[in-house]
Amino acid sequence: ILSWHNQIGPICDAGYLVVVPDQRGYNTSSKPDGAAHYATSILAKDAVSLIDHFKRRESESATVMGILSILCKFIFWFVILIVSIPIVLIGYSYGTYLTFSLEPSFLSNEPVSIKTNGPLVWKRIKTNGMVLNTIICGEDTPDKTMVLMLHGFPESGILSWHNQIGPICDAGYLVVVPDQRGYNTSSKPDGAAHYATSILAKDAVSLIDHFKRRDAVVIGHDWGGVIAWRVAHEYPERVNRLCILNAPNAWGFRNLGIPELVDQIFRSSYVLLFNVPGLAEYILARDDFFAMKSLFRAVGNGNQTFSKDYVKMHTEMLRNTNSLTPMLNYYRGMITETKKRDLQQKNFADDFDHLGNQRRSTQFSNSTRICQRLQRCKN
Repeated sequence: ILSWHNQIGPICDAGYLVVVPDQRGYNTSSKPDGAAHYATSILAKDAVSLIDHFKRRESESATVMGILSILCKFIFWFVILIVSIPIVLIGYSYGTYLTFSLEPSFLSNEPVSIKTNGPLVWKRIKTNGMVLNTIICGEDTPDKTMVLMLHGFPESGILSWHNQIGPICDAGYLVVVPDQRGYNTSSKPDGAAHYATSILAKDAVSLIDHFKRRDAVVIGHDWGGVIAWRVAHEYPERVNRLCILNAPNAWGFRNLGIPELVDQIFRSSYVLLFNVPGLAEYILARDDFFAMKSLFRAVGNGNQTFSKDYVKMHTEMLRNTNSLTPMLNYYRGMITETKKRDLQQKNFADDFDHLGNQRRSTQFSNSTRICQRLQRCKN
């Protein structure tokens, strides 16, 4: 009660059954003798037993409803898949990308402010055959650790990280924030094959090379997180720390149970739309990017998280820099690359499952180094 007294009432009033135990050893709950009785595995069983206690007669009906829910979702998405496959194939064969006629003009006019005591510059950096519009904050001296910040969809470097750049820079780091390929006025190669995650990871590593660093703290959000995972996978020696926001490790999906997998397929269904050239662009761009604006309102609790001016900056970037199709190519490149990396992912995931055992594969050393580096993270 001392820990949760401020939260119990509001959660209860919201319609939930709230159960707050004094765990074993605390207050007047049981206090078995010996440290062995307080292992986390046993404490976890205490929690599960409480859940069982309050299930009562609901467990059987919940199981039946769960099975029916899974069956309905499976039938629904099976039909959607069958219908979508020919649409995707036709789209790739005959579809045309929606483009805009305006010339790129959204570059470094400081659409949002960055508060920092360090030097702040914009540069066009050539890396991995691309030119990336990049924000650099802090003195580029050998003693400073580089922090590479990778944005997600459908943002840009400054719009995604403007609140974080200054504090990290002022903490003594060299902060590098690129507009990734396809975004803003960075290079936009044609074709989904140029946006495979393995290539995007090389862009990130090439930036680390550009600043002559052995490694860097890599921070990624959304698609930036996907790319950050790939950097850690293929170039573990180049990652000093790995910080991921809203981007689960793709190799973890192999361990999902059927209910979780079906639910994830449901949540990721928009990827099918994004893989239909022309149609996806039309839907997202029509009515002055109404769908994109709705996306920001949906994930940002109305206009509380993202102001109207902030959302307007995003739509102006899309309109003025022909970024929409390249941004969608991240999803299309992911699909085209999937088969090529299946075996490599399997080996990598197996290594995480068997660290500490005698089993080894070609990716074992990389996996070990990643785990060692992740164990060093304190924040």
